[in-house]
Amino acid sequence: MKSIFLNIFIVMAIGLLTITSCNNSKKSTAYDGTYVGTMPCADCSGIYTEITLSGNEYSIKRIYQGKGDEAIFTDEGTYSWDPNSQILTLNGDPSEQYRIDEETLIALDMDGNPIDGEWAEMYILKKK
Repeated sequence: MKSIFLNIFIVMAIGLLTITSCNNSKKSTAYDGTYVGTMPCADCSGIYTEITLSGNEYSIKRIYQGKGDEAIFTDEGTYSWDPNSQILTLNGDPSEQYRIDEETLIALDMDGNPIDGEWAEMYILKKK
């Protein structure tokens, strides 16, 4: 009788560990990685931008070039992904939207459209 209870306990312990490890693991996606580029800046030579995606979390680093060490900004949080529109939304304050296109993140305007004009290429971050 003791061995039956011991077996049940062992099976339950293994099941609990399996469930716990599955819930704590980050979901890897095809677009996980680091994307970099230099975006336009009104009062500097450019904003070096680095976005790293991992699971459903992001980190972003912005360096305002030519402004010194005090012009380095970082943020992190979660993002959401719409597979139909291929739009990724960084859930920061304010939120930012990007369209994933193969090995790039394309910054979108407030209406969810790609930024056009002479600086359009500078709003594209490339995967490292």
